[in-house]
Amino acid sequence: MVIAKVDDTAPFESEFELKKMKFPKERNNEIGEKVRIKSIKKECMDPEDYYYLKKFENRTGTIAEQKKCQSGIYTYKIEFDQNNFGYFYHEDFTLINEEKPNL
Repeated sequence: MVIAKVDDTAPFESEFELKKMKFPKERNNEIGEKVRIKSIKKECMDPEDYYYLKKFENRTGTIAEQKKCQSGIYTYKIEFDQNNFGYFYHEDFTLINEEKPNL
């Protein structure tokens, strides 16, 4: 008698691959770089993310910490002033020196 073996790791592997597709290549951001949090579009995100990001929208801060998750995605701690900081993904902000000047 042959018993079929179920691969319990398959959903996790495909979930990892899905995240890699969503975040193809991380920018090489450095601690100490100045950044600006992007404008928030409510219709493009779930409510939890919207209300978290909304309080930081268009604010300027400094990258204080960078961590790489097991999935390979980086998270950044951005400090805005002495006791005010938040955690963000690279797509949530732009480097100030990369912003295009208004002409």
